[in-house]
Amino acid sequence: MATISETTRADRPAAPPGALERAIEDAERAGVPRGAVSVQRLGERSVRTFRDAWDEDAHERVYGRLVDLVWSLACEQRPDWQEEAFSPETANSTFDALVTRDLEAVHAFVLGRMPALGTEAALDAAMDAFARAFQAYWSVEAKKAFRGQSRLRTLLCTIAHREGVRALDRKDETVSLDPALHDGPAAADGSQDGSFGDALQRALADCLDELPPKRQLVATRRWEYEERPADIADALGISRPAVSNHLNKARPALETCLNGKGIRWDGEA
Repeated sequence: MATISETTRADRPAAPPGALERAIEDAERAGVPRGAVSVQRLGERSVRTFRDAWDEDAHERVYGRLVDLVWSLACEQRPDWQEEAFSPETANSTFDALVTRDLEAVHAFVLGRMPALGTEAALDAAMDAFARAFQAYWSVEAKKAFRGQSRLRTLLCTIAHREGVRALDRKDETVSLDPALHDGPAAADGSQDGSFGDALQRALADCLDELPPKRQLVATRRWEYEERPADIADALGISRPAVSNHLNKARPALETCLNGKGIRWDGEA
């Protein structure tokens, strides 16, 4: 039998009055085909992620995620996720519009993080991110639904960063993951040189891939981008305790994965 608090929470709407309608209108003005997503469908998909997310401080950030959820819903091609009005042409045109909207920003992000890639390779990484996101979330074979846990651009930049790391790895596949086998000198403070640091980053990227999607976003921003937990909470629109919870669960999984690659790692939350 549900408790009073559980019943109240279950009855709570996914968004403030009018927010779902406004998010659809804003997405349509930005490029989503008119009528591609209904208020009912947006409400059903958003309720689990958004029901407890709204407050005055985070309202605009959360609303931006809701608009992006409209974009994602309009990109989906799995028939069992769709309404009667669905057409593959609408989904394809929405995806093309999303690429037009975000490709430049994702490309700039990758190039800014990894200038050694060069412009063309960074663009390839950005395009690969869209392809991987399409396969994972929007294709007929998609196995998981995007629920608006982050902005789409955040998700795409995370995937593109990983693709860029792999591209760097292909440029230099001779770096050992074991610092004891590496020929380069250690720094004066005892840390390993840049080559081993790059190899660690690549191994960490592979291990991050094995985490659940939301935990992967949080852990990537903490240990690859070296952001503060408070900034991660603000960027993703979640509470600081939630960030700590994700990091505490991610750390042992990453340690086990990296140990299997011959790397000792002590990630601090």
